[in-house]
Amino acid sequence: MDIMREMFNIPAQDEIKKGLTTDIYFLRTEEVLRTKNVNPKVVAEITCTSHAVFAGLDEALKLLEGLPIDVYAVPEGTIIHPREPVICIEGHYLDFARYENPILGFVCQASGIATNATKIR
Repeated sequence: MDIMREMFNIPAQDEIKKGLTTDIYFLRTEEVLRTKNVNPKVVAEITCTSHAVFAGLDEALKLLEGLPIDVYAVPEGTIIHPREPVICIEGHYLDFARYENPILGFVCQASGIATNATKIR
């Protein structure tokens, strides 16, 4: 048994990769789209609400690896500004919808650490 998972509520890597850490509304959206036989091609943009140092891209790319989508992003370490896209995902919505939460978690945590480290330095 993984002691870190026992001590803290941290999901296992395979749970994240399977999309089990998403919000229920993403699963309900998937269900509705599948019922209606709809799977639109979309572009999702991930932005930040404040000035920050962008990080977490490597984890996001590992999560999305192998999916039939295109991902565009600013380089790690880029100073980002509010409402500027830092990651764009293009593809059919059902191919990546359930991964929005973990992507946001990876980017938010890593960018927060990088931003605070920069402020301290």
